[in-house]
Amino acid sequence: MSFEQKIQLIQLIILLISSVAIPLTIFLVGNKIVNTRQIEEKLRNDRIEIYNKVLEPFLLLFTTEAIIKASLKLKPDQVKTGADLATEKILTLSYQEYSFKLNLLGSDKVVRAYNNLMQAFFNLKGKDQEKRFELI
Repeated sequence: MSFEQKIQLIQLIILLISSVAIPLTIFLVGNKIVNTRQIEEKLRNDRIEIYNKVLEPFLLLFTTEAIIKASLKLKPDQVKTGADLATEKILTLSYQEYSFKLNLLGSDKVVRAYNNLMQAFFNLKGKDQEKRFELI
């Protein structure tokens, strides 16, 4: 076999390998990108649900007594404020579960902001407890 034939053989082998390797690489990378986008979309939906559940008690703080009475159909002697409902909600086990999920799935900024909010909420003492909901 001459030198030129060896070079042609090597070129042919390189051509065959590249004709298989390039499409295979494109397929694998494209598949990885599609899978990543699907996972990110699912996480986005999960995060939205978790954020809504975690923020619910704080939205109750701004709810008027009239809306609370109408939506919960409470008797006049059972009047609850938004602050009462928010405190009850925060102390439930399901809220704690969503809080834990927030720490797992939330972005770093969201987790830090939530932790700061909860620290401010629970570190108030004495007379400041009456002002607890004014911080928010």
